[in-house]
Amino acid sequence: MAATFEAVGGEEGLVEIQNEVEDYRKEVAQFSNGDPALLTQLREANPEQFANMVTQGLEQIAQHMTADQFDNTILPTMVARLDKAGFYGSVTELLSLIKEGKGQEAFELTTKINNWLNNAKGMVKKQLDLKSQKNPEREALEKDRAALNQEKQEAFEGRVSSDVNRSNNTATAKIVEPFFKDLKLSPEGRREFVNALNSRIFKIMAKDVQFQRAAKSLLAKGDQARSARFVSAKFAELLPDQFRALRNAMYPNYSRGGTAASAAAGKKAAAAGANGKEKGAAGAGSGVNYTGGKPNRDDVDWKRTSETLWISGRAFLNGKPDMVKFNWNDVK
Repeated sequence: MAATFEAVGGEEGLVEIQNEVEDYRKEVAQFSNGDPALLTQLREANPEQFANMVTQGLEQIAQHMTADQFDNTILPTMVARLDKAGFYGSVTELLSLIKEGKGQEAFELTTKINNWLNNAKGMVKKQLDLKSQKNPEREALEKDRAALNQEKQEAFEGRVSSDVNRSNNTATAKIVEPFFKDLKLSPEGRREFVNALNSRIFKIMAKDVQFQRAAKSLLAKGDQARSARFVSAKFAELLPDQFRALRNAMYPNYSRGGTAASAAAGKKAAAAGANGKEKGAAGAGSGVNYTGGKPNRDDVDWKRTSETLWISGRAFLNGKPDMVKFNWNDVK
């Protein structure tokens, strides 16, 4: 909860979100009620794109709505534009000229009307041609701009990822190092365990819809420090439980300090066996028949052999006082 609160910007961020939500709700209500104030707001914000969207909106109405709906939408504006151009007055004048028999004047006025209509038709055709034509320079510019934005975004996310990795590595080391020391794991074994642990945690984070939504929102705002803290906090939250789950799955008999305890038990068992005082101890040649290599688990004396010893290639066998050693690399 603390990480989420920080991710949204704390108290100031919550106030900002509430204001944005109120603005969206107001705009939705304006749209539902047909409030022209919404259109005024959009036009003032970006006149060019506003005109472009209105044009596309008229095309949508013409293609997908009834003729009456289209007429109701376009006729008021169309009639006003024709009236402003003098179209209705010209038609009235033309009728008078025809009635008076003034053929030449009627012809000239008709020519003017025809030229205006053809000019309007030509403007529409030009707009359609421009819309369908490809502009190589503009396409190249938009492509370069998109590539630059992509590079900037990748660089930003890379910096966030580096911050997250540093924080995650520090948190992981505090938990796994004591465990690794007990097991005496090789560098390769350590890497494999940490990779498996990270994989488990990242898989959970990827399926957490709310976390992903919040993380993407922070990345979109370009806040590097806050984005890294938010992701790292989620990782640190999941780390302890996932470490225990993975450790118990891979080393079910592990216990802290097991190596030292097993070594002491081994010395005691060896001394007792040599003196013939320990129950179950046997002299040379008795007990299991061990000829080298990895022992069979059924032949291992698990009271004296911890999982730590077993993993490190050492074991006490039933009826044998001495510890045997084997190399896991030789086991196929």
